[in-house]
Amino acid sequence: MWIRPRRSSALKSTLRKTGFNRSCCHGDNDDPLDQAQEDRRMSAVGPDPAKLYHRKTPATWWLTNRSYFLFMLRELSSVFIALFLVVYLCQLYQLSKAPDAYNAFTQKLNSPGWIFFHLVALLFALYHSFTWFQSSAVVLPLRIGERLISRPIVTALHVGAWAVVSVIVLILFLALKS
Repeated sequence: MWIRPRRSSALKSTLRKTGFNRSCCHGDNDDPLDQAQEDRRMSAVGPDPAKLYHRKTPATWWLTNRSYFLFMLRELSSVFIALFLVVYLCQLYQLSKAPDAYNAFTQKLNSPGWIFFHLVALLFALYHSFTWFQSSAVVLPLRIGERLISRPIVTALHVGAWAVVSVIVLILFLALKS
């Protein structure tokens, strides 16, 4: 037969009524187990974080290796692409306001500083796209039957398709402009 256990508060009141003294059964506070229960620092799990070895990493760690540098350059490219998109959204907003506001905005974009920014953003976009095509050859290997196609060929196919689409867009743009 199962008997429901008493709650801890009921158990404490029973112990108080019977005169149960914890120290009479467990001895003085010299017992290491009693000290560990009282002092939480002694019962911590794992090493003391203050005593762990932390190697100092310089801020220029990414300049020590070419692959680290190229990785950080690729990460930086997304910042320039995001800034370009903000400028593009501002341009679309100016276009929605009035023709005079749009013309004034495009005149500002014709300054040498903005042309240089757009050139840098274009170079970063090209670098970002090319490294994306390289990584896609690793992530998604292409097979013909049982034969695995090499990564440089897959990258070349991606870049070739990119070039064909770019030429088609350029032809459409020039046809619509004239």
